[in-house]
Order: sequence, then structure tokens, then C-alpha cells
Amino acid sequence: MARVNRAKIDRNRIFEYINSSDDLTVVLRGHLSLEAVLNHVLDASLSGGVTGELENLRFMQRVDLVIELGKIDADTRPMFQKINELRNRFGHDLDATITKEDAMTALGLLPAWALQPPRGHLKLDLPQGPSSAIRWCMTMLWLRVIEKGLSGHAPPLPGVVDVILVPGTPS
Repeated sequence: MARVNRAKIDRNRIFEYINSSDDLTVVLRGHLSLEAVLNHVLDASLSGGVTGELENLRFMQRVDLVIELGKIDADTRPMFQKINELRNRFGHDLDATITKEDAMTALGLLPAWALQPPRGHLKLDLPQGPSSAIRWCMTMLWLRVIEKGLSGHAPPLPGVVDVILVPGTPS
């Protein structure tokens, strides 16, 4: 069976999605971008790539397979699970929003290797505050999957993560 034509890894696009002021865009497109990079890791790691039944794997099954292959750290799983829970909520609830509780949970799940958000920039009580935490966490996951999972096959990445934490404040 032939490999599926994958979306290219485009850091500008992922940063555009996660810097959106719209929570729906942040969650759904951010989740899709994470899934796309997981697919690239699986394609690079499996001799036949992701074909046949592997194409039907759910998001967390893909995460688990990439972890099992040793391509990403097992300590990333809880964060992927949180992002997936958010995606499911947004996919089934027209009124879904990113809450302060979502933000606090996600930040608490950041593995030890992840950069912490700059002090004072996550203003969780402001309207965009909770989504800024989710954007930060998604960025950390996306960069880690590329760094660890696509070692030697990844596009060049910036030394500094270009994420607007709260619109209107310097990042």
C-alpha cells in the first residue's frame, strides 16, 4: 500500500494556528498539527510508513506508538492526553472554551525538559490568559516531537520559540 501524502512540517503555520485569538483554531488546528508531526515521525520510523490499519490509529494510539518506538519521551503522554481531551471537548461542544483550570492542569503537566513560560506573561485571569498556557504547552510538545522524533530529518527550527503568550504583551 502506498504512503499517504503528508502535510509538510511548517513552523510558520503551526505558530499561526497557536497564536490565533480564537480558542477553536488554537485547539483544533494545534491538535491537527501535533498529529501531523506524529505521522511524520511514524513514517520515518516504520519501514512501510503509516499505511493500512495504521492510518486508522486514534491520536493517543499514535502517541503511544511513537513513545513505544522510543522517539519521544513517555513523560509527554499526560500533556498529549490533555490536548486530546481539549480537542474532543471542542469537537463536540459549540460553547467550549479554554478555562483557567485547563491552563493550570496543562502547565502542571509540563515535563521537566520543557521550557517554562516567561515569568509574568501568563495572565490566566485575562480573557486570553488560559489559551496562552495551552498555546505554550502545544508549542513545547510540537518542538519536542520534531527534536526527538525527527532527529536528522527535521526542518530548521528557531532558537527562541515565537509564541505570543497574551496578545498585546511582549513575548
